[in-house]
Amino acid sequence: MFKILNGQEFATLNNFSIFNRWGVLIYSTNDKAHGWDGKFQGIDQPIGSYIFMTLSTCNSNQYQTQGNVTLIR
Repeated sequence: MFKILNGQEFATLNNFSIFNRWGVLIYSTNDKAHGWDGKFQGIDQPIGSYIFMTLSTCNSNQYQTQGNVTLIR
C-alpha cells in the first residue's frame, strides 16, 4: 500500500492522486488514512512507474508535491 504518512508536514491533505504512464487518473483521495493498493477499478495494475501528486495545506499555505512510485509485486 502506498500512502501519505500522517506526519506534521501538513495539516490538511487536499488531494493525493496516482496517474498511469498515459496520464490517466487511476486513484484519488483526500483522506490521509487511505492509500493506493495498486489497483484501478478493482484490477491489479501492471508493474511499472506511476506518477503521484499531492496537494496539501499547512498554516494557510498550499504545497504541491509530485514524484514517481514503482509498483512491484
